[in-house]
Amino acid sequence: MHRSTNNNVRSLAIARSQRNIPAPKESSSKPSTKKRKELTPATLSRTYYRRKEEKKTLERQLYGMNMQLQHLTRRKEHAKRRESMEVSKKKNSELRESIRGQRVIFANTQSMISEFLRGPDHSTYEPVIRLGTDQRERHNILLAMKQQRLDEAIAFLTERSRYMAMDTEFTDLQRFQATNDDVCLVRFDIKPLRKAQSVKQAFEGVLKFSYNLEISISDLMGDITVRENDDLDWDSSVAQHRLVTSITHDVQVDTNNATFTQYWGDGSGPRVERAVGDELGLSVCNYVDEDALYPYRELERVRQDITFFVMIAKYSCHRSKLPTATHTTPGNTSPSSTISDCASSVERERGITVKAQTASMVYQDSTTGQNYMLNLVDTPGHVDFSYEVNRSLSACEGVLLLVDCSQGIQAQTLATYYAAKERNLHVVPVLTKIDMPHAEVDDSILSLSSLLDVDPDEVLLTSAKSGDGITDVLPAVVDRLPPPLECDINAPLRCLIVDSYYDDYRGTVCLVKVVDGAIFPGDKIYSAHQKTKHDVQETGLLLPGRFKTKGLYAGQVGYIIAGMKNTSEAKVGDTVFREGAASAGLKALPGFQEARSMVFASMYPTDDCNFDDLRVAIEKLSLNDASVSTQQETSGALGMGFRCGFLGLLHMEVFHQRLSDEQGMQVLVTAPMVPYIVIDPTGEQSTVETPGAFPESTKYYEILEPMVEASIITPSSYLGPVLALAKEKRGVQTNLVYLEDERIIVTIEVPWQEVVTNFYNELKTISSGYATLNYREIEPLKSDIVKVDLLINGKVLDALSFVCHRSRATPDGRALCQKLKRVIDRQQYEISIQASLGGKVFAKERIAPYRKDVLIKSGKTVGGGDSTRKKKLLAKQKEGKRRMRTVSNVQLSQDAFWSVLSK
Repeated sequence: MHRSTNNNVRSLAIARSQRNIPAPKESSSKPSTKKRKELTPATLSRTYYRRKEEKKTLERQLYGMNMQLQHLTRRKEHAKRRESMEVSKKKNSELRESIRGQRVIFANTQSMISEFLRGPDHSTYEPVIRLGTDQRERHNILLAMKQQRLDEAIAFLTERSRYMAMDTEFTDLQRFQATNDDVCLVRFDIKPLRKAQSVKQAFEGVLKFSYNLEISISDLMGDITVRENDDLDWDSSVAQHRLVTSITHDVQVDTNNATFTQYWGDGSGPRVERAVGDELGLSVCNYVDEDALYPYRELERVRQDITFFVMIAKYSCHRSKLPTATHTTPGNTSPSSTISDCASSVERERGITVKAQTASMVYQDSTTGQNYMLNLVDTPGHVDFSYEVNRSLSACEGVLLLVDCSQGIQAQTLATYYAAKERNLHVVPVLTKIDMPHAEVDDSILSLSSLLDVDPDEVLLTSAKSGDGITDVLPAVVDRLPPPLECDINAPLRCLIVDSYYDDYRGTVCLVKVVDGAIFPGDKIYSAHQKTKHDVQETGLLLPGRFKTKGLYAGQVGYIIAGMKNTSEAKVGDTVFREGAASAGLKALPGFQEARSMVFASMYPTDDCNFDDLRVAIEKLSLNDASVSTQQETSGALGMGFRCGFLGLLHMEVFHQRLSDEQGMQVLVTAPMVPYIVIDPTGEQSTVETPGAFPESTKYYEILEPMVEASIITPSSYLGPVLALAKEKRGVQTNLVYLEDERIIVTIEVPWQEVVTNFYNELKTISSGYATLNYREIEPLKSDIVKVDLLINGKVLDALSFVCHRSRATPDGRALCQKLKRVIDRQQYEISIQASLGGKVFAKERIAPYRKDVLIKSGKTVGGGDSTRKKKLLAKQKEGKRRMRTVSNVQLSQDAFWSVLSK
């Protein structure tokens, strides 16, 4: 070892001599007298945290490389399978193109017979409308076109909105220049009307608005618009009208339109995909090319060729129909009610699953004749209700993983799959909606195989609408999923409380899984965590309605009624014993993580006298939703209210809607806020859930901001905008995985506060509705978070104070001041609107007061030419306005508060 070291030194000396580099001085054998720098606790702490961050970075890089290696390995294994699928896909594509060509030829033949020319299927069909002077003939021409135009509008809107989320506001605007140098504009909008009472009401309102829109705009601009109608009644389903707008230089803007409208309320109308109910309203406004009754003056007009489609309907947002279809499969017992019958009004209106629904069934095998007791739990798919999924998985032995083959694997699919694998549950993949014309069955199977390591032969192909493959689901459950092997009917009783809800007549109804033993009416039970005793009054199964039985046995999932007066007595995850078992040393079952509020918002009644009614309404809703946390609070501007905690934004919207629909309470909801961890100078930690509890100055405080790991699945063409949005929201990319079907999984770490402030809607907008989002909570990070106060005439308005990152404090504060200036009414005194940070005002807006001219009385000047009299009157007016500004308060209307808080 010593010899090799000398050789290295000799080689280094030769190299230095060739470069004319002076050799380093030989170290002296004497010990150095230089004093070493002492390591202080602060230095050690900085070194520790730096090395910890470096370790995390290396672990992330290693994880990313491992994921890429697994992806490449799976891609290599499935290359041949993909090649065969591509061949079959190519054949199917050629067959579809051939059929489409035949349909176009057939349609063109029909069009030529009716003296119209039809273009290809993907182009918009625009017939030429020519109207004469005879009123009856004009009416007959428009009536003949009506049904054709309505059919074309439905086909266009249905195809354009096929992949859109109908409960999310969406706008797409395209500009292009046609071959004849005309400037064209195409705009597509989805506008949810959540406040409308009925489809008919919304349809009539939209028609009235659009019918008078151009006249209203003309009036605002100071122009004159005249409507020239024919003798037909506009309220009928066919009408024609001409709008003439006079502007400068005698140039006229002429818009001659034919309007076709139809409302179906009895189910006789056309069926629209994802539409719920029998109500449907449709309107088509088409340009009239030639009109002998109203001839154009070609040299004095600007032509506007407008086609306007409006469709109003109740839409479903993909609530799963497979559980209901499976529950009514031949071989199963006839249920007294279906799962959809047990859904709440909010679930039926939004078309989503909010609360997990349980149903038991007896399935008889057609080959062996053996009967099986199956327990089905239909869980929500939205990430806000992942708590419902986790608690449901604790009572299951297997999972039916539903994948919509028209959309492919979503972010929520991966989250549910990994949650099931963490509990070592068997997963049966099921593809749904295979009957849809745009279903990508082969690509979905390939994605499941490569991403989730699923055998393609084990994937079930189903359609709840057409019934295809439904009969294969229950046999697969019996064959692939194991029975509850760890249950012992002879052991002492142990039950796991999975869920609970409140019945107005029977009290709390507990959904339990009997792990060991059996439970019967009359048994005395004891809860392990709540330390309470109850007498069992009733046991039974859910079909999904309650079906009373003589008892529940090991392995069964059912309900018990034990006279509990509040759902808080039935803690989800608690273990139920028979009385006296705890003293015998019987251990409780391992529970699962309780629901923790992720978003906090305050709710105030619109009238102070309704506070007691609001308290009763929130208590009633909390009985059936134990994941909502409530705490009474008082605001100087809004009075008494409640600070409520929710699982997410959608959970908050659902709770707010239930307050309005079920309890009839109109409340004001403040902007959502996430909980921050504040560490004071003494090292004590506290959780801050309201802006009022946040420290005014964070100079001596350490703020930990909650973070989430967000998984976004998006088409590769939208990767750039998605990454730009993540950067704008202070997100950091940690992983990137390419899927087989030209989609990408982007993993980012982003502050939770940025996610709850319109992140989901912006993601849907920039990705044209294709991107999906899922997130999970991770360790909070230190961040520069500050509190911004809003002051009205020098008084802090606590309801409008907010917490944000320091980089967003100035722009958000200025924007809020400008918005308040627009919504606050002018007064007799000056109103000052200020935004302050740490006691320092950085933004200000001023609302000028009304000013009465006190120098003029009855049309005459007061005081004549005496300036002393005039100065006295002006000084008196100034003093009065100052006193009024001091003693009065600015009253904000509920609409003003809502317009500011709903940002």
